[in-house]
Amino acid sequence: MSDASDPETGTVDVDFDASAPQPTASSSAHAGRAPRERLTHFLAIPLHGQFLEPLPAPHSAFKAAIKQFTIDEAPSEHDHDYDSEPSTRIPDGAIREFNTLHLTLGVMLLRDGDAVTKAVSALESLDLKQFLPSTSTTTGDAVTDADAKAPLFIDLRGLSPMATGAIKKCSVLMMPPTDATNRLYPFANALKAHFTTLGLLQEEHRPLKLHATLVNTIYCKPDKTARDSRRKEKDKNARGGKKGKGRRIDFRFDASEVLQRYDGHVFGQGIEVDRVQICKMGAKKGVEVVGEDGEVDVVGGGYEVVASKTIW
Repeated sequence: MSDASDPETGTVDVDFDASAPQPTASSSAHAGRAPRERLTHFLAIPLHGQFLEPLPAPHSAFKAAIKQFTIDEAPSEHDHDYDSEPSTRIPDGAIREFNTLHLTLGVMLLRDGDAVTKAVSALESLDLKQFLPSTSTTTGDAVTDADAKAPLFIDLRGLSPMATGAIKKCSVLMMPPTDATNRLYPFANALKAHFTTLGLLQEEHRPLKLHATLVNTIYCKPDKTARDSRRKEKDKNARGGKKGKGRRIDFRFDASEVLQRYDGHVFGQGIEVDRVQICKMGAKKGVEVVGEDGEVDVVGGGYEVVASKTIW
């Protein structure tokens, strides 16, 4: 799934803030139809671990890797020329904060408090271990099955564009998860099927594509120069009797170089999948805090959690 309503992939996801365009429960709008309803919540596996104290070593290393990526790949003030071909630099504002990172299992349209209560009860009443298959580990030519109750750990390695073939004009980059025991996808698909059967998840007629979104240009906002240029174009159209708000700014970028730089790069390793959450749409920004060592950290932020259930 991609983030928000992605015209390149035709899919829906939740990595957006309150000011960004939000996905809806209908895939298209036509004259005469009622306004589309905005999706409200999502079912997810959190990856940030901000609910753990202290932060486990694998999560700390993952957080440090995301911080370093942000330092290395965040653009300088003049890196993006909105009137030229796509830049090879990631545009300002596109890199996601660590505390927003998750794997989406499905999206929800919960219209009222009763619907929210039903969803919360459905999650909290589950024995999540029952959705975990036995482990399947390949050693040489032998495949061995172990206890289904064994902890589930995942790695996040490399980057991929969300839309196949959209490298030169890329809007979303994600980290694909893997697990050595081949249980993550069966677990996720079983949970998705269960909540879909209950009528709590929006039905999607495509295979589940688990991913942690690291870059999404839907969050980018034009700088003053770009806003002034668009305003001038709008004024020019008005003087000429033309309609329109001016040319839409295209924040897509050429991801060829960044994909090459991070090919096989380990962002996270040995991160335990220990809970499932229902979260509200619309991520909040964290607050930058300077620690005693002089290091800047982002505290808080992320998605509001309305229900959380641990596996073990």
